[in-house]
Amino acid sequence: SGVFPVWLLSRYRIIYVYCDMDVVSNISSKRGWITIQRRLNGEINFYRNWKSYANGFGNPNGEYWVGLENIHLLTYQDVAFFYFNYYDTPPHLRLDFEDNDGVTAYVHYKTFIVSNEENNYAIESILLSGGNALTKGALPLEKDDFSTFDRNNGPFDILNCGEKLHSGWWFYVCGDSNLNGPYPKQGDKNSQSNIYWFRWETINPNNTAFKKVSMKL
Repeated sequence: SGVFPVWLLSRYRIIYVYCDMDVVSNISSKRGWITIQRRLNGEINFYRNWKSYANGFGNPNGEYWVGLENIHLLTYQDVAFFYFNYYDTPPHLRLDFEDNDGVTAYVHYKTFIVSNEENNYAIESILLSGGNALTKGALPLEKDDFSTFDRNNGPFDILNCGEKLHSGWWFYVCGDSNLNGPYPKQGDKNSQSNIYWFRWETINPNNTAFKKVSMKL
């Protein structure tokens, strides 16, 4: 694992991302995961405006958000040029969680496509594959528009989830998930006031707040 260049074919340029070679993939034994979001220690403030979320922020060696425009481009290209190899794959998404008790879980989506800025970087398509971080019937991440405090794209004008939850995310009425929420303090519980995932208490009855989360393609 480490930081590597990845081609964005439609822009004919590279970006540098953290690639996870340790997580076992059920897609291909040769495929590394391109990390598009990583929370580790709270060193980076994720309460950012629209422009910052569109462009990306942080450092791929630590905490970072790769940028909505880059996520859009990556999920729209079938071939990811990675280092000196390339992999012809559909756009998958994996979410990894570890709380402060050391309890881990993951979710794997076999389809994940994000639209362009004109369409508010909405999740166009998302299809669950498996994982142990979901309560039966729960859909914490769905086809919603992305919102920040200065650009509320939620279904209700009076409810600014980005401002209320100090984050940028694909909100649906401020509920069910927010992996870009404020980094929790020691002793906090999983809640909408910090990094949040729906019904974590079914995974860890202590409902302990998260220490690490990441999003990977």
